[in-house]
Amino acid sequence: MAKLDRRHAIRFDLQLKCRIFSPFHAFSDFSGITANMSRTGVLVRMDAVEPDQRLPSVGNAVRIVFELPRNAAVPPKVLDCEATVVRVDAHENGSWEYGFRIRRIQFRDLGELAKAMLQVAATVTGCVQ
Repeated sequence: MAKLDRRHAIRFDLQLKCRIFSPFHAFSDFSGITANMSRTGVLVRMDAVEPDQRLPSVGNAVRIVFELPRNAAVPPKVLDCEATVVRVDAHENGSWEYGFRIRRIQFRDLGELAKAMLQVAATVTGCVQ
Protein backbone atom coordinates (compact mmCIF):
# COMPACT_ATOMS: atom_id res chain seq x y z
CA MET A 1 0.00 0.00 0.00
CA ALA A 2 1.37 3.44 -0.92
CA LYS A 3 2.04 6.00 1.80
CA LEU A 4 -0.32 8.94 2.01
CA ASP A 5 1.46 12.15 0.97
CA ARG A 6 0.46 14.88 3.44
CA ARG A 7 2.75 17.60 2.14
CA HIS A 8 1.25 21.06 1.81
CA ALA A 9 4.14 22.80 0.02
CA ILE A 10 6.65 21.99 -2.71
CA ARG A 11 9.71 20.16 -1.39
CA PHE A 12 13.22 20.88 -2.61
CA ASP A 13 16.10 18.40 -2.48
CA LEU A 14 18.51 20.22 -0.21
CA GLN A 15 21.34 18.80 1.86
CA LEU A 16 22.19 21.02 4.84
CA LYS A 17 23.85 20.07 8.11
CA CYS A 18 21.55 20.64 11.04
CA ARG A 19 21.35 20.21 14.79
CA ILE A 20 18.12 19.24 16.55
CA PHE A 21 17.51 20.34 20.15
CA SER A 22 14.76 19.65 22.66
CA PRO A 23 13.46 22.87 24.23
CA PHE A 24 12.19 20.81 27.18
CA HIS A 25 15.07 18.28 27.41
CA ALA A 26 12.71 15.46 26.33
CA PHE A 27 15.47 13.85 24.21
CA SER A 28 19.20 14.05 23.50
CA ASP A 29 20.39 16.66 21.00
CA PHE A 30 21.53 15.19 17.69
CA SER A 31 22.89 16.15 14.27
CA GLY A 32 21.63 15.22 10.84
CA ILE A 33 21.51 16.14 7.16
CA THR A 34 18.37 17.36 5.43
CA ALA A 35 17.02 15.20 2.60
CA ASN A 36 14.44 17.71 1.44
CA MET A 37 12.81 20.88 2.70
CA SER A 38 9.81 23.10 2.09
CA ARG A 39 8.34 26.21 3.66
CA THR A 40 6.29 24.04 6.04
CA GLY A 41 8.37 20.91 6.61
CA VAL A 42 11.70 19.15 6.47
CA LEU A 43 12.96 15.57 6.29
CA VAL A 44 16.18 14.97 8.23
CA ARG A 45 18.38 11.86 8.07
CA MET A 46 20.72 10.80 10.84
CA ASP A 47 23.19 7.95 11.19
CA ALA A 48 23.07 5.24 13.81
CA VAL A 49 22.70 6.45 17.37
CA GLU A 50 24.36 5.59 20.66
CA PRO A 51 22.58 2.83 22.63
CA ASP A 52 21.68 5.18 25.52
CA GLN A 53 20.66 8.14 23.33
CA ARG A 54 17.10 9.39 23.93
CA LEU A 55 15.39 10.16 20.62
CA PRO A 56 12.40 12.40 19.86
CA SER A 57 8.93 10.96 19.36
CA VAL A 58 6.02 12.05 17.20
CA GLY A 59 4.50 15.14 18.79
CA ASN A 60 7.70 16.38 20.46
CA ALA A 61 8.53 20.06 20.04
CA VAL A 62 12.01 20.64 18.59
CA ARG A 63 14.36 23.43 17.68
CA ILE A 64 16.32 22.86 14.47
CA VAL A 65 19.33 24.96 13.50
CA PHE A 66 20.45 24.63 9.87
CA GLU A 67 23.94 25.65 8.76
CA LEU A 68 23.69 27.86 5.68
CA PRO A 69 26.43 28.06 3.03
CA ARG A 70 29.09 30.59 4.00
CA ASN A 71 29.72 33.85 2.17
CA ALA A 72 32.85 35.89 2.94
CA ALA A 73 30.93 39.16 2.48
CA VAL A 74 28.53 38.59 5.42
CA PRO A 75 28.71 37.04 8.90
CA PRO A 76 27.84 33.31 9.07
CA LYS A 77 24.06 32.74 9.04
CA VAL A 78 21.84 29.94 10.24
CA LEU A 79 18.20 29.08 9.78
CA ASP A 80 16.61 28.72 13.23
CA CYS A 81 13.29 26.81 13.29
CA GLU A 82 10.71 25.74 15.82
CA ALA A 83 9.04 22.54 14.67
CA THR A 84 7.10 19.45 15.70
CA VAL A 85 8.03 15.82 14.99
CA VAL A 86 5.40 14.35 12.66
CA ARG A 87 7.14 11.19 11.44
CA VAL A 88 9.87 8.82 12.67
CA ASP A 89 11.29 6.01 10.52
CA ALA A 90 13.97 3.59 11.76
CA HIS A 91 15.92 1.71 9.08
CA GLU A 92 17.54 -1.72 9.27
CA ASN A 93 21.05 -0.23 8.90
CA GLY A 94 20.55 1.74 12.15
CA SER A 95 19.90 5.11 10.48
CA TRP A 96 16.80 7.21 11.16
CA GLU A 97 14.59 9.64 9.24
CA TYR A 98 12.59 12.36 10.96
CA GLY A 99 9.81 14.41 9.42
CA PHE A 100 9.19 17.80 11.01
CA ARG A 101 6.38 20.33 10.55
CA ILE A 102 7.89 23.81 10.76
CA ARG A 103 5.99 26.32 12.90
CA ARG A 104 8.44 29.26 12.82
CA ILE A 105 11.52 30.12 10.76
CA GLN A 106 14.06 32.86 11.39
CA PHE A 107 17.38 33.73 9.75
CA ARG A 108 19.98 34.59 12.40
CA ASP A 109 23.64 35.44 12.66
CA LEU A 110 25.58 32.47 14.03
CA GLY A 111 27.08 34.61 16.82
CA GLU A 112 23.64 35.96 17.82
CA LEU A 113 22.25 32.42 18.00
CA ALA A 114 25.17 31.21 20.14
CA LYS A 115 24.54 34.00 22.67
CA ALA A 116 20.80 33.24 22.76
CA MET A 117 21.43 29.50 23.29
CA LEU A 118 23.83 30.22 26.17
CA GLN A 119 21.23 32.49 27.81
CA VAL A 120 18.56 29.80 27.51
CA ALA A 121 20.89 27.16 28.96
CA ALA A 122 21.84 29.43 31.85
CA THR A 123 18.19 30.26 32.57
CA VAL A 124 17.20 26.58 32.58
CA THR A 125 20.00 25.69 35.00
CA GLY A 126 19.27 28.71 37.21
CA CYS A 127 22.49 30.59 36.52
CA VAL A 128 20.90 33.81 35.25
CA GLN A 129 19.78 36.32 37.87
